[in-house]
Parts: sequence; C-alpha cells; structure tokens
Amino acid sequence: MPGLGEKHWPKYVEGCERGGRAADPANWRVAKSVFVARDAATAKAYATDPEGPYVYYYRSLFTKLKKTAESNCSRHTRSAR
Repeated sequence: MPGLGEKHWPKYVEGCERGGRAADPANWRVAKSVFVARDAATAKAYATDPEGPYVYYYRSLFTKLKKTAESNCSRHTRSAR
C-alpha cells in the first residue's frame, strides 16, 4: 500500500505529542485485514455477511469514530494535501 505510512505516521506523531510522549517507530503499527478464500464468491459472501466479522468490525469502528466526531477520518480534503 504505497503512501500508507506517509498518511498515518504524522497522525501517530500528533497523538504522541498530545499524550506527552515521544513518537517511537518501534511502537507504531498499521494493520490490515486479509481474508483468503478458495474463490471470489466465497470471499464476497464472507465479507458482506451481515452477521460476519467484517461487518461487525466496521460497524463497531464507525460507531466509535462517530462518537469521537472523527467519522470523516478516511476522506481526503484539500487541507489534508
């Protein structure tokens, strides 16, 4: 994922500064979920199942983001460029 670290690292540094600690690359992580299936139909069914883990994860994540008024964190804005 080209550019992923370039976008996340500054926010990590900002969070560390707000928390009163030094940004340490050894403590910084970026995670990505990967699911491998035998075929595309199985993968799609698993990923979009309303009772499945991905739907649960993203529903939970966006609920938490909305509560902290950060629901637009993945949108690109002119000021973020």
